[in-house]
Amino acid sequence: MRPAVTGGGGLITAREHRAAAVEAAEELGDPDLTARVIGAYDVPANWTRSDDPEQAGRVVAAAQALWLAPDPPHDLLAEALWALLAQAALVLSDRPTLERARAALLPAGDELAGAASGLISLGPVTDILAALPAAPAF
Repeated sequence: MRPAVTGGGGLITAREHRAAAVEAAEELGDPDLTARVIGAYDVPANWTRSDDPEQAGRVVAAAQALWLAPDPPHDLLAEALWALLAQAALVLSDRPTLERARAALLPAGDELAGAASGLISLGPVTDILAALPAAPAF
């Protein structure tokens, strides 16, 4: 996504778009998508203060919800959910969640994430683990 163009209402429009995008992502209940939306916009993150405290609060609340995500249940979707949490942790620079996800995924290295459910597969767990930084540089 492109940074906001200042002047002529560009900043206001960009802030409104960001708020709407975060809200839409949250409604889908997809933490990975929400994390990507939060990280994709430079508004108001590239300013030293927020011109819209309410909107900034909603973005922070969405990030906090991701940080507080519980461990997935030990069921047929466990690896897929851990993979999504790992991706969200990368986007949000959440080292503790990233390390929890890595530890949970390591024993499943020879499996396809989510395939046991018969519904989805996010690909080989080995590929997901390989995409995670060995020692996060946050």
